[in-house]
Amino acid sequence: MNQTVSLLGLVLALSVPLGGCGPEPNGDLDDDDTGDDHSGDDDDSGDDDDSGNDDDSGDDDDSGDDDDSGDDGTGDDDSADEDCWVCEGDRLVSSSSDLAALASCRILDGDLTITAASTEALDLGPLACLETIDGDLEVEGNLALENLAGLGALVEVGEDLLIEDNAALTSIDALTSLTSVGGKLRIEDNNLLTALLGLDSLQWVGDDLFVWDNDSVTDLDGLGSLVEVGGGLFITGNDSVAHLDGLSALEVVSDDVDIGANPSLTSIDGLQGLNSVGGDLRISDNESLCQTDAETVAAALPVAGTTDVLGNMSPCL
Repeated sequence: MNQTVSLLGLVLALSVPLGGCGPEPNGDLDDDDTGDDHSGDDDDSGDDDDSGNDDDSGDDDDSGDDDDSGDDGTGDDDSADEDCWVCEGDRLVSSSSDLAALASCRILDGDLTITAASTEALDLGPLACLETIDGDLEVEGNLALENLAGLGALVEVGEDLLIEDNAALTSIDALTSLTSVGGKLRIEDNNLLTALLGLDSLQWVGDDLFVWDNDSVTDLDGLGSLVEVGGGLFITGNDSVAHLDGLSALEVVSDDVDIGANPSLTSIDGLQGLNSVGGDLRISDNESLCQTDAETVAAALPVAGTTDVLGNMSPCL
């Protein structure tokens, strides 16, 4: 009986901490329950040495809030660069599968042609990464394409930008980030397009600028930031354009300026900001434009070549 009591006392003694030796680490009861000796809070797996928060499993080193799983290891900061990259070669888009192949392109080192004769409209959303096209961007011959949503990140087209013969296109306002076109800009035969809004950030066109035969465009207000055209400026055959006020920021046209056969045009005052026309100036056959008003504006422009103002409304109403 005495031996049983003694054994029980020994077990109880071993289960009670000896005289409160040392503070509980972080006040966590789990460290005591698993045993100071066998699971080793103080020695083997302890906070100070091996499994501690500072060293092995810790926030500072291995599990990597700062190092391994952080901005460098898993790429929280670099993910955009990893997800979008440079794509090489010319690309033709005529279907959704063609678009899917471009979904991760940030820079296209080539031409991009978007043309779909199908009556099913393309969703250009997969082009959301695209910021730069080194070659041409051609949006032409699309029967059902209504807008350019998906090209909102596009900043630069290295060569020509052609938007033409798109039967259902009503808006290009997705192009709000575009600042430069290295070659020609041609907007032609888009009969449902009503405005050029979306080109508001465009400051420079490296070659000719054409706005031709767009039946429903009423003004050029989307070109309000355009400062320089490296070639000629041609505004012709647009049935509904009433004025050129959208060109009021334009200072330099390096070649000819031709404003012709726009039957609703009543004012060309938007050209008065020009301080250099490198070629000829021709303002002709605009049946609602007062001839004498056109002559007055033309006479004040610095034109390197010849000036012809003819066939406009006369006498003026």
